[in-house]
Amino acid sequence: MSTCSRIGTVMNIRERRQIKLLTWTLDPRSQVPMYEQLCQLLRREIQTHVLVPGKRLPSKRVLAAHLGVSSITVENAYSQLVAEGQVETLPRRGYFVRNSFEPFDRSFLKKQAKLEKSGPLINRYKAAWQREREVNKPGLAYDFSTNKVDTASFPFTIWARLSRQVLQEEGRDLLEISPPQGDERLRASIARHLQAYRGMACDPEQIIIGAGSEYLFSLIIQLLGPGRRYAIEDPGYVKVSRILEKHKAQILRFEVDRHGMFIHPLELAKPDVIYLTPSHQFPTGVVMPLKRRENMLHRVNGFFDHYIIEDDYDSEFRFSGRPIPTLHSLDQQGQVIYMGTFSKSLAPSLRISYLILPPQLLMRYRQELMFYASTVSRLEQMTLARFIDGGYFEHHLNKMRRIYRERRDALLAAIDNWQFRSKIEINGIETGLHLVVVFHAYVVEDALVTTASEVGISVHGLSEYRLGQTSDKLLPTLILGYAHLTPEELVAAADLLHQAWAGLVHGTGL
Repeated sequence: MSTCSRIGTVMNIRERRQIKLLTWTLDPRSQVPMYEQLCQLLRREIQTHVLVPGKRLPSKRVLAAHLGVSSITVENAYSQLVAEGQVETLPRRGYFVRNSFEPFDRSFLKKQAKLEKSGPLINRYKAAWQREREVNKPGLAYDFSTNKVDTASFPFTIWARLSRQVLQEEGRDLLEISPPQGDERLRASIARHLQAYRGMACDPEQIIIGAGSEYLFSLIIQLLGPGRRYAIEDPGYVKVSRILEKHKAQILRFEVDRHGMFIHPLELAKPDVIYLTPSHQFPTGVVMPLKRRENMLHRVNGFFDHYIIEDDYDSEFRFSGRPIPTLHSLDQQGQVIYMGTFSKSLAPSLRISYLILPPQLLMRYRQELMFYASTVSRLEQMTLARFIDGGYFEHHLNKMRRIYRERRDALLAAIDNWQFRSKIEINGIETGLHLVVVFHAYVVEDALVTTASEVGISVHGLSEYRLGQTSDKLLPTLILGYAHLTPEELVAAADLLHQAWAGLVHGTGL
């Protein structure tokens, strides 16, 4: 027997010992996909500690042969568990069950996490505004902003037909004042949609509809009352910080690592409210794994009147695997306030967003804030309800996922042709509508932004979204929103960026 054959035999024996307890029968006729069946079984073994933290899982090939399924089935199951944070992959070593305690991943931004109390951010806002003017000046050929979508693919004909139906059939009811929480039919439609596509159980009575997430976030702050300490992500959504400052709330900024916001178990500063974008952290593109989500829930569970605000930003656009359960779905204590919007899935100009309040906060809302009138027209609310109930929204989402996947792939393929491709890292690929490009090179982030502007391209640096003080230790990072650009435009823009940045990046490295 050759040396290679002996090594293969030894490896097979060792791996077969590892899987002697992992003997199941998967049902190919089930409506549940095979990889999801395997996911459920592995998840159960991990949660019951049959597979203990640090345990190496069988290789994809060996487990596939053992169960009589394809290697793709095992690979998809492992990938889903990695996304959930149940499993981690180590280069050239394989897949391992994750430890329950997650240390802060300092490699993500090359900077130690820290907590800072909020001070005036006026100077930072002014600087960001000046950069915004520079990169968005007239004459730019391509704009990689993250706040735009493909409006050309909006179903104008269907929307117009439904609007006409509402006008013809509802008549004078459209002229009446909408209930403060929003139209009952739309709230019921949203509840059914969330049950079907996010696995969320909620009563339509818990839903409040409003004109945009900023308005609803301000409503939450008023509802929770003064004196609160809010934990927010850094880098993060700058408007959230600004709204909190306007309400004179105390702000605690926590760093984001590869798994989202990290709050150390021994952290002395105890927030009352935690604001999160777990499905697609803005702007880093990080998806918070299941275990980190559970740890976040543990931080508020058992504490009276403590809450998590879950902003389900960009959750509709996940390009592989199944979505991780929302914090709202995992919550057993009624301590998660869920925020959703149709701005990215339909059009920003519709300005239709919604909240799901826990029962005790719904009661408080009705006692204290019902005097606020609805901020969305009844015509738009009733049209959207018909759009959802008629199956048009589901069809539109599926169509847009295909379109956005094609655009993402075109941009990734163009970037792969850059001469300095080995000196950049691309994150945020599987979810959302923007890419995060990290430069492992001695180059200044502002220089990358300015040079792009000089060739007619608008890009934004990660430092624009940092709420604390920036540091030279952070790797230069750019945010590239691709939703509103065609594949041809993305390729052309990527070629221009390659030419503009080659002189800055070529020959450098960390």
